Amino acid sequence: MAGVKQSIPLGNGDVGLNLWVDADGTIYLLMSKTDNWSERSRLLKTGLVAVRLHPNPFREGVTFEFALYDALLTIQCASLTIRAYVDANAPCLRMAAEATEPVSAEVSVINYRNEPLSAPGDAWFDCVMGGAPVDLPESADVVFTRGQHVLGQYHHNQASCYEFSLRNQNLAHYVGCERDPLLNRIFGLAACSEQLFLHNGMLCSPNPVRSFELAVCSLTQTESTPERWLGAIDAISSLHIHESETSLPAHKHIWNDFWARSYILANGDEDAERVTRGCLYQRYIHRAGGLGAYPILFNGSIF
Repeated sequence: MAGVKQSIPLGNGDVGLNLWVDADGTIYLLMSKTDNWSERSRLLKTGLVAVRLHPNPFREGVTFEFALYDALLTIQCASLTIRAYVDANAPCLRMAAEATEPVSAEVSVINYRNEPLSAPGDAWFDCVMGGAPVDLPESADVVFTRGQHVLGQYHHNQASCYEFSLRNQNLAHYVGCERDPLLNRIFGLAACSEQLFLHNGMLCSPNPVRSFELAVCSLTQTESTPERWLGAIDAISSLHIHESETSLPAHKHIWNDFWARSYILANGDEDAERVTRGCLYQRYIHRAGGLGAYPILFNGSIF
């Protein structure tokens, strides 16, 4: 995998991510969600999480096996096995690593929205069509820590294009009739692990380990405050920081039931098999990103 364009999409219908591995031993998790609407009504990524392993277990090669039937990714190299999935029954990514030789792990949040963003020159059209002024800013994201085991990031909409958009569509009479769906919307993530501890702004293993778990939980709230959102993400992180014995079997059951519900399998020659593969992959993408509060976005879903 050379970058995000070769990434693997994982999702449970609402929470998703693109996962890829760099040659230097870093696993990138570009998290997404179906209701991460910004001040300018753009669907933003939740955030970017990096998991770095030392020594680099991927330096001598790595294989990726994605079990479509189970929506489960397995990353395998000579000394390490990692399995990852977005839990079909919880708002989080679950990752578990098992190593034959001890490794050190560092988990960081890469905040690429660390400054307020006004519309760049090539995005002015979005603002004009939405009726909002070009200088309506999108707030900078906030990186936070909680306790010893939680590192996260959130975005707080401190402005909104909603009223501008209504007036632009000759719907000024509708202003104030419904709540603003964008103002004070807060969305973000929390990476948490019982085996990793906060150190220098990262979650780190105090000593090399042979195994560790990581959960990356996601939450969106409307008409919220940072204090309320942080309290809610604390509760979600505490609930899902550990993968129970039933988490993976229950996840598989949901996906297995989905595939068994209906299917079309064409065979007979290579073209028929290619059509079948394409159909299955597309069904997966729709199921992985199409169960949220909003319809699938027309220009690429959440991936």
